[in-house]
Amino acid sequence: MAIQLLSISFLYIFLCCPSIFIYTAYMAGLPQNIATGFYSDMSYFSYYARTLTPFICALSMPELRTKFKTCFPCCRRRRAAVAPQALLMTRPTAAIAAIAQ
Repeated sequence: MAIQLLSISFLYIFLCCPSIFIYTAYMAGLPQNIATGFYSDMSYFSYYARTLTPFICALSMPELRTKFKTCFPCCRRRRAAVAPQALLMTRPTAAIAAIAQ
């Protein structure tokens, strides 16, 4: 439950706080022409927090995480098998014969 709380909190802090800080600065007397584009972008991105919250909740549950990994095997890491390999050294005989002459 703590992981779920921390992940949702991080999502909201990351997506909602920048627009809240700029809005507070505007109310404190910051001119409206400063950071107008940034404020509009951040207020747009704050809607993603509401959209992504169910997915964050679902992925923070361990039993759903294991089901997700079994349903989508492409997301699993594949371990590379390490084995000795023979290195074949072949020499082109025609090139060596031309050099020797």
